[in-house]
Order: sequence, then structure tokens, then C-alpha cells
Amino acid sequence: MKINRRQPLICTDNGFTLVELMVTVLILGILVTTAVSLFNTSIQKANRTACDKNVETISLAIARAALISGQSAGSLNDTDIDPYITGGLASLKCSAKPNPVSTYHVVGGVITPAHNHQ
Repeated sequence: MKINRRQPLICTDNGFTLVELMVTVLILGILVTTAVSLFNTSIQKANRTACDKNVETISLAIARAALISGQSAGSLNDTDIDPYITGGLASLKCSAKPNPVSTYHVVGGVITPAHNHQ
């Protein structure tokens, strides 16, 4: 009696197909795009919050300087409130926009950003 032995199966599949690789790259691209978008949004939001806090700090310094000096807030300028801000008014910068960095000025008790293109 003859025994029929099968040949061992040889796998001829040596890698991934081009379609599989393209789908993988596409999925990774979508994930990276989403992550970068979320990161940029959070950075912009943090910069806007920092600018808002700077304006709040200046407002409090104006109120404090007016209270201590007995003047009205509308008569105060940069030099009047400098002592009430740690590092002075020039230390407060705003970079919420991509390129310009703004510092603040107080003229007649009004806070205005001074745009410095660097």
C-alpha cells in the first residue's frame, strides 16, 4: 500500500501589498493632521488667555496706582503704573497673533497694545 504524503505548504506571501501600505499611510496622515490641528488650537488659546491676563494685570495696576496717588485713573500713564507691575509694563507681552509681538501702553488710563514687528 502506498502512503500519500503531502508536500509541506510553502507560503509565497513575502510582505504587504501596495494597497495595504497606502491605507496605513493614509490613516497615519489623518491622525497626524488631527493632532497638529488640536495642538495649534491649544497654543493659540493659551496665548489669548495670557494676553487677557496681561490686560487684567494692567487694569489692576491702574486702579492701584490711582488709589495710592489719589489721581483719577484717566490721568495715569505708563510711568505711573510701572512700579505696580513686577518687571514693569514692558515685561508684559502678547503674542496671540503668529508674527507680531505687542507690548502695552497706558495713555490717559486707557490700555493700548503697541505693535512691534520683530
